[in-house]
Amino acid sequence: MRVRRISYLGPPGTFTHEAARCFFASEKELIPCETVQEVLRQYRDHEVDGSVIAIESSLAGTVAENLDRLRSLEQFLVVGEVLLPTRHQLMARQETELKQIQTIFGHPKAFEECESWLSQHLPKIARKPFPSSAGAAREVSLDLSLKSAAVAPEAAASLYGLVILAPNIEDAPNNVTRFWVLGRETSPPTGNDKTTLYAWNELHPILHGLSASMIDILSIYERPTGEGIDCHSYFIHVKGHRLNPPLAAFLNRFPKVKWIGSYPSGILR
Repeated sequence: MRVRRISYLGPPGTFTHEAARCFFASEKELIPCETVQEVLRQYRDHEVDGSVIAIESSLAGTVAENLDRLRSLEQFLVVGEVLLPTRHQLMARQETELKQIQTIFGHPKAFEECESWLSQHLPKIARKPFPSSAGAAREVSLDLSLKSAAVAPEAAASLYGLVILAPNIEDAPNNVTRFWVLGRETSPPTGNDKTTLYAWNELHPILHGLSASMIDILSIYERPTGEGIDCHSYFIHVKGHRLNPPLAAFLNRFPKVKWIGSYPSGILR
């Protein structure tokens, strides 16, 4: 897969930045964006060749807003995934003490994943959501009042001159985030692949068809369509590549099921 420019949720130091670096190494130009909307706009408008976005956390579940933003695109292709251990640090300017903190900045998912620690140690402190974790750290680095802190990755502390007041404050030590890599070209089968499908409303016949075809279902993400209380859409993850005979035959039998990518199964970094 030939990719040159990759957009991701920035600034540098986010978990998404780390995921992009893991997948693409140093051979590509990584383009930080202030919001996921801008990440996907650049992908949609072909200003970049690929994008990386967070999809699911083992602690907080799916990143629903990102799935909904993907659904709004007329066309996109998932070409890979990154499974990244997610460790959250509470960080602040060097002179700050824990007792001084009046505001904590962080991504909403970071707050969810650190709820137990924050509720126990800083229960009355205001939490201000930020579009990205590294952006939260950058905001704190500019606060001369010494009354704010950020929940962010360890890399953000060194990038923005902060110190870690409390390490690894996530609610579980095995927290992992899944990132999708969007691109333009599908990789050939490797023998250890997964495929992502998109369907809406009638899930039962699709699941029956997958089962009858002996295709293993790995997971299902459900999202409302906005068309009614009982109307839903589904991202369905299955084993195999679209070029493998069982999956190719299934897609021929179910033309309304949308194929949105076949790619090598991610390895925990």
